[in-house]
Amino acid sequence: MTETKTRSGSGLLLLILSMILGYFVYGTVAGALGIGLLYIIVSFFIVILSVIPVIGLLISAIISYVYIIPMILNFTGLYWTWLVSVIFGLHLIIGLCITIVVLVIIISAVFE
Repeated sequence: MTETKTRSGSGLLLLILSMILGYFVYGTVAGALGIGLLYIIVSFFIVILSVIPVIGLLISAIISYVYIIPMILNFTGLYWTWLVSVIFGLHLIIGLCITIVVLVIIISAVFE
């Protein structure tokens, strides 16, 4: 019988933590759900575009900051707080790590 290991679910844990913080920051369940929506869309967008070396992170950061985050905040009726800045910064750090790993893989494949 084989045993399979699953991921720890750190992304899900951070999503739940940000939704709990969203509840306390905005004071309503709608705030928690809005922060959850923001977390999911920003994480998907930044992480997917971070696979493109160097320029992907820059493009995703600019589009997220200028277009996606204000659109979601307008849609949910929330306003920009420290929690939105932390979510944006956290995903930029994760995206930077992904970009560095992809860049190292590409450089090692080219010079091998």
